[in-house]
Amino acid sequence: MAKINSKEQIFKIWLLIISALYILIGLLVVGLSIYFLVYKADLLSVTFERTYIKVSVVGLIVCGAVTFVFAFVGICGAALGNKFVLGVYCVVLLLVALLAIACAVMAIIYKNTWYIDEVRQEMKNKLQQKYGVNLNGSAENAFITKTWDTVQSMWYCCGVEDNSWGLYRQSQWYNNQPGDPGNKEYMAKLVPQTCCLKNQYGAYTDLTKCQNWILGPPNVQSGQYKNEALLYSGCFMIGRQILNMVANGVTGLGFGLCVILFAGIVPAALLMVMIIRGETDLYSIPTKKAFNSGRNYLYAPTTTTQDDPASYPLKSLDNN
Repeated sequence: MAKINSKEQIFKIWLLIISALYILIGLLVVGLSIYFLVYKADLLSVTFERTYIKVSVVGLIVCGAVTFVFAFVGICGAALGNKFVLGVYCVVLLLVALLAIACAVMAIIYKNTWYIDEVRQEMKNKLQQKYGVNLNGSAENAFITKTWDTVQSMWYCCGVEDNSWGLYRQSQWYNNQPGDPGNKEYMAKLVPQTCCLKNQYGAYTDLTKCQNWILGPPNVQSGQYKNEALLYSGCFMIGRQILNMVANGVTGLGFGLCVILFAGIVPAALLMVMIIRGETDLYSIPTKKAFNSGRNYLYAPTTTTQDDPASYPLKSLDNN
């Protein structure tokens, strides 16, 4: 059996500890990424119609899940001292680290290069042309309407930009409401109810004032009086803030996970090399030449000196 030196023992202990930590780290990355996906990135992708940030979050979920699973592989490899298990462990974690870096870079690029004006205009066009129109006959319109209602309810916003209730009065949703065009504002709803403020119990504070108030918003763009029942923040502006938060979170998780993974990859690789060298030394037979006679001798191990090759007695290789 190969002799286990102190360095090899240190690397084994370190690998056992870091692999145990990978179980918690993997769960943490998966949990945070799922939160970003369900509550932030999924809605961002639908609202802005850009899937890059969603792809980065899904990539991090994969990274966290693989890290969690291969934490047990690392524990087995360190405990057994198996070079094949350690080799697979190193290769897989290296690929996970590269994927984590790719997710972080993708989030940085999308955060800084996405087309702000184009996205803003697309949101305005869909709200004005497809929101609340022909919901039974058009699956696309029904989906867009549901998305806008969900966004406005979850993000506490109304319209695209701040104070942009007027978009609804320029929309097909408003035009399709019954009433004479000359005095429609006195009868029709000026904004959908998802633009209205809710109290702590989830009930709308004042739907009538929110949707039909004549003295101020939403009937006029600005006025002397503030409508306390109406949401003033624009969904595009709130979305940008959420996008920055998600992108920063993905970037931090991606680069952080990469650094932590290398803290396990390096010792696992070194431990694998030590095991391979130990096996090589075990099967190699040291020889030396007698200085006086010029004859070759073989170290012949005895039962008491087998661990120290320098103490082996010499046996001639030239005769018999």
